[in-house]
Amino acid sequence: MIHAYLFVTANNRDRDGHGPEFHKHMYRINNVAGTKITVFHSFHDEVDVYRQHIWQCNGPCRTRRPYFGLVKRSMNRAPGPNDNWWAQHQQTCGGTYSKIQEPDRSATAKKGSKKSQ
Repeated sequence: MIHAYLFVTANNRDRDGHGPEFHKHMYRINNVAGTKITVFHSFHDEVDVYRQHIWQCNGPCRTRRPYFGLVKRSMNRAPGPNDNWWAQHQQTCGGTYSKIQEPDRSATAKKGSKKSQ
């Protein structure tokens, strides 16, 4: 709800999502309501279900833990210079990413279609 509040009241489109404004309200709510809101979660498996766009690097990082050259995302955005780790990847690996998996188009088409009455 903090995300929604910031979007509506401040038109906050922070791509990180948990910047200073989020933290300010998180601490305020925790103090007033006695809650334990954090920016961390433990439902990683549930989140991973939505990461259906997958890219794999063809460089040496393919054999390195913990990611083995894989990037999984919920949106169709290829790895690139906008990622904070990109420069380090270019220096230490130098490989390029290719898309190896995406959502089934027929499944997404069915979701968006409405039955005619």
